[in-house]
Amino acid sequence: MLVRVVEVQGPEWVRAFQRWSLRIGCAGLHDAVSLSLFLNLAGDRDAPSVPGRQSKFYKHWTMANGAQPRKGQVMDLSIFMDKYFMAEVEQATKDAKGEEKGEGEIYSRIVRFIRREDM
Repeated sequence: MLVRVVEVQGPEWVRAFQRWSLRIGCAGLHDAVSLSLFLNLAGDRDAPSVPGRQSKFYKHWTMANGAQPRKGQVMDLSIFMDKYFMAEVEQATKDAKGEEKGEGEIYSRIVRFIRREDM
């Protein structure tokens, strides 16, 4: 599904999972939907930090930037804003405990950005 990033929320400490999380809010281009991609960040409880090169965050940031960060470059979160991506979307059918959700609790979410689209 083709989406455009419309907001970046976080990073926020998620107490339930004891980690920092970033939400990238997207709007569908051809479908009137609002979807989110959630990325985990590194760091301790006091402050988030940039995860390593194998992380989902690093891979998505590099895709949004069009290249890996240069030495000393700050990985600014605003790099995602107003960018277009082809996204893999799935239904969230299980809760945090792995149990099936009720019909009214199921929602769609972005699993990953597949590639950046230049518009």
